[in-house]
Amino acid sequence: MTDASETVTSPLRLESLVPRFVSDQHGTYRDELVDLLTDDDRRARVWNIALTGGYGSGKSSVLAGVRDQLGKRVVEISLSSLSDVGVERGDDLNNYIQKEIVKQLLYRERPSRVPGSRFKRISRLPVGRTLVASALVAVLIALTLWITGWGAPFQLAPANEGMRVPLLLSAALIAGVIAYVVMALLHNRIRIDKLGTSATSVSLTAESDGGSYFDEYLDEIVYFFEKTRRDIVIIEDLDRFEDPTIYASLRELNTVLNTSRQLRKRPVHFVYAVRDSIFEDLEVPRDTPDGPDAAPGVWQADRGLSDAATQRTKFFELVVPIVPFITHRSSADLLFDLAAEVDSAISFEAVRVVAKHVTDMRLLRNILNEFRVFHARVLAGGKLGGLTSSGLFALVAYKNTHMKQFELIRVGSSELDVLYRRSREIIASGMDTASATLAALREQGTQIAATDARAEQLGAALQDLVERWLPRVHRRGHTATYRIGGADWAPAALSTARFWEAAIDSGHALQVVVNGEVLFELTADEIAADLGVPVPARWSDQVVADTAAASEDARAELQWYRTADFQQLLMRQTSDSSSRLIRGTVDPLLHDLLAEGLIDRNFALYASEFYGVIASAAAMTYVIQHLQADTPDHDYPLDEKDVDAVLELGGPRAFESTGLFNIAIYDQLLAREDGRLAKNIAALAVADPAAVGFMRSYLQRGRLPATLISRVAAQWDGVFKFIDTEGPAVAADQLDLVVAAFESLNPELEYEVPDDVKRLLAENPGRLTELSADGTPQRATAALTQLGVRLADIRALPPAAQRSVVVARRYEVNAPNLEVAVGGGDIALDAIMQLEDPTFDHVLGHFEAYLSSIDASHRPSITDVDMAVDVMEAAELSRAGAASEIARRMPAEMLIRDINAVPATLLPVLAESHRFPLTFANVTNYIAVRSLDAPLIEYLAASPTLAVPPETDVTARITLAARLVSEDELDVAARVTLAGQLVDTVPASRSMGDEADLVTALMNAGLLDDSASTFQALATAHAQEAFVVESQTAPDWIVSSNASATLVASLLRNPDVSPRVKTLLADAIPRNAAWGSTDMLEALGAWAEVTREPLPAETLQLMQMSGASTSSKVAALSASVATVPGLVPQYVAQLGGAYAEVLQPANTYVDLPLVPDPTPFLELLKDSDTAVSSFNEVDGVMRVYRHRPRPNGD
Repeated sequence: MTDASETVTSPLRLESLVPRFVSDQHGTYRDELVDLLTDDDRRARVWNIALTGGYGSGKSSVLAGVRDQLGKRVVEISLSSLSDVGVERGDDLNNYIQKEIVKQLLYRERPSRVPGSRFKRISRLPVGRTLVASALVAVLIALTLWITGWGAPFQLAPANEGMRVPLLLSAALIAGVIAYVVMALLHNRIRIDKLGTSATSVSLTAESDGGSYFDEYLDEIVYFFEKTRRDIVIIEDLDRFEDPTIYASLRELNTVLNTSRQLRKRPVHFVYAVRDSIFEDLEVPRDTPDGPDAAPGVWQADRGLSDAATQRTKFFELVVPIVPFITHRSSADLLFDLAAEVDSAISFEAVRVVAKHVTDMRLLRNILNEFRVFHARVLAGGKLGGLTSSGLFALVAYKNTHMKQFELIRVGSSELDVLYRRSREIIASGMDTASATLAALREQGTQIAATDARAEQLGAALQDLVERWLPRVHRRGHTATYRIGGADWAPAALSTARFWEAAIDSGHALQVVVNGEVLFELTADEIAADLGVPVPARWSDQVVADTAAASEDARAELQWYRTADFQQLLMRQTSDSSSRLIRGTVDPLLHDLLAEGLIDRNFALYASEFYGVIASAAAMTYVIQHLQADTPDHDYPLDEKDVDAVLELGGPRAFESTGLFNIAIYDQLLAREDGRLAKNIAALAVADPAAVGFMRSYLQRGRLPATLISRVAAQWDGVFKFIDTEGPAVAADQLDLVVAAFESLNPELEYEVPDDVKRLLAENPGRLTELSADGTPQRATAALTQLGVRLADIRALPPAAQRSVVVARRYEVNAPNLEVAVGGGDIALDAIMQLEDPTFDHVLGHFEAYLSSIDASHRPSITDVDMAVDVMEAAELSRAGAASEIARRMPAEMLIRDINAVPATLLPVLAESHRFPLTFANVTNYIAVRSLDAPLIEYLAASPTLAVPPETDVTARITLAARLVSEDELDVAARVTLAGQLVDTVPASRSMGDEADLVTALMNAGLLDDSASTFQALATAHAQEAFVVESQTAPDWIVSSNASATLVASLLRNPDVSPRVKTLLADAIPRNAAWGSTDMLEALGAWAEVTREPLPAETLQLMQMSGASTSSKVAALSASVATVPGLVPQYVAQLGGAYAEVLQPANTYVDLPLVPDPTPFLELLKDSDTAVSSFNEVDGVMRVYRHRPRPNGD
């Protein structure tokens, strides 16, 4: 009785694969063979008959019809090619096949039918024969007892003589029973193979001589045909061994049988079911017909003498070909009719593809049989939605042609699984590319928004840029106009979109024009680089349209990849290997099944049955291929029911699997706020490549990216860096993601926050819920501190939030924020310092920002001079150089009147910024503390005005004046000016010796005493020379000053020295031996040449006797001709060279240099009784003509 809970099923009625005779298809061939085999005349010499045709052509069905009509005459031999596994080709295979044929022949009949066979086999006990044998034994025993008298024990009394026969019969019966039992017990158990003695042995069984099985059992085979009277042998499937040599052995066997007299010339026919092409294997050449490569029994002729066709007709006496009734072109119709009987839902397209590659009828029937089974277990009951009969039929066909690959589907390593994984890789790559394209277009679309607001922003930025540049080229601001392609634009037009379209899209440079002069020009690229604000690559509306169209194409591409399967990917295959689903070769049937969409990504669902959940094919495929294998597919399409089915099938463990990383699954779980997702979120927070890759995909294509970020942020310290990296490529607003992460911060994590993310938070405090509404903002300000974010503008925040942000120092230092921090009004440092809260320290911590803010708003750094020193001291302690920046931004009129109490560190700052008055007391105090350093020197040089009270001590004045004058870093004019404000005269010192210009300036200002003592105090020749130049009393003391020869030479050369001083020096030279140096005399000659001042006779004589140059001597002589006229010829003769020659009479002339001028002494010589007759200037020389020599005695 059937249990009520059991499902009642009906038989599938699978069709047998046994060959079936169909009269319409096979009758012609059967009738021909039967007629031949029953006609004694026709069959007499037709022993080897071939029934030829390809696999599946119906050969077995034809032979089944022959068997049905000639059954008692037929012996069937069929071998499986699977049974030769491990058998070497050649002789081993041939012998193996012969063995199998012998076995099928000899085991076919009962041993009793071939009692003479020595091929002993185990058989059942022959009861009849055994009873007869037992009866004979009983009779033999009875007769023996009767005749031999061995039956004496049975001697009976005469009265009992009648019992003898019964007793003998009883003994015989007992003997017969014993004989029967013994024969039954020993049946098949005793076999005598050999008899032997100590000397020899006799074998009672045949032994193999190493020949073939046919040779070894030939007598058995002949005996078999003799006893069984069978004369038709049907041989099938030998061609599957791909070894034609076995046919040669069979032909030889057939010849032996038909020529054996033992069979009384009864012909034996071998009918072979064979494909024609088997004989093409005989075309393999060999060296010689009887060479070492020739296999025994193969009549392989030379190819020049024979071919495959000849070999076939030579071998068979009759060839009966079967016309194929099914081909790849006709099988589709046949198969479709058969398939329709099984399931009418199987499409003709599926049948056509399978039939194109499968033409074996048995295989087609088996495909349909297996389809029945799979249909009953996989499709029946609607367990899986989305599966089709055509898809199942395709996979069953694939199973029958790729059996091993089908088995590997179970473990996910089949070629279909490889194709599936490759398809998902191609889809993922394509979606990433499309998403990146869409993100780039989205970013470009944002940049090229040619709005009036953008035009106004860019116009203001360009005007600021030009206003900063104009002063550098010495032009006043607010005077520029702009020119683009010859068209002029007024400054007011800079804020219009029309101007920027011309500036960016026209291709012409933007020229800045002042008073008709082009000062500089900017290309579109330079505008983008220099303005520092987002400048679009294009401005025109057409770019926006093009971008929109490209974006739509990218979205369409994304959608295509979302739904793409094997078929779609095959249609898009290119030469690029990365986009090719099939790489290398693949079975044509599989290729066509994929290309027609008959095998899709749900193939694994057709390969086994599933229980317990009503699920779609998509859900089951995802569970098998991804969830169970922990290999996620981000974009696998799943609807709401599919997601529920996946989670139900996966169970609780599904939330621990990375296989759950799917956009559709996360969309649904995030929308439902499913608490179970926490475990999978933790897997995302690990941030390994798989997790990061999924988050990237979800941010690009998911519905709730901000929700995901919110969930992940509490566990992942890299979330902000991830948002920064992926933000430009996501569909969501990057700010939304940042805010979502901010509001879910974990205070125990140290987050890595890029500057761009900090900027987003800083610029959008109104988006932070806890700060934008009245409440308790402490968590938000703590989060800002944790991330290191300072808000750009806190004016719009509620007062409580403002105070919390100020106390936490979480605001940028700028004028608006500082006004909030100080409660409005003055934001000068002294005012902030008086608040006594963290604001002052916060400002010092971001000092550059503070300076920028007051510069931009044109506000002073300090408004109360009494607080200035305290503020600067605190700022300088906080950061070096801060005091200088503060001082530079103090009001121009603000001065520290008395620096006596100012810390030493601030004195240079005040001096650099000129923040104290230059009074005698301030300068003296400064020098006492800091010495006369660079800042004070610069201040004194810029403002060389010193306030000196009349009551100031004279000694202190002289000391300060001397200190200022000796400071060579201070320019001379300032020193002289400052000294003049302190004293009437400055004491000369050796320190002035290196500054001749200082001596000159002091002399001109009347600040040095014009006396010989001052001359001596100066010490150095340079200073003394400068002093002599300016001195009015020098003639009084210069000769007695013991000046050095070097100084005297310098004085003689200096054109500014008075002639009186030089004349005195020239007169004194002969009397001062130290002044007789060659350098000094050269200087004297140079002075004489320039001034024509005659030298004293003694000085001239000293000159002529010295080693001075000839030119110096000539100059001195020319200037002093009047002083020593009588000595001129002598001095000229002493000059030597050309000068001396002029004194020698001759018919030739002498050329003298023009410089120094020799004219004065030549005039004197011409007028004197000398050889000089005349002279004149010729070609740059002075040509002197001489008198002819006088005759002797004249």
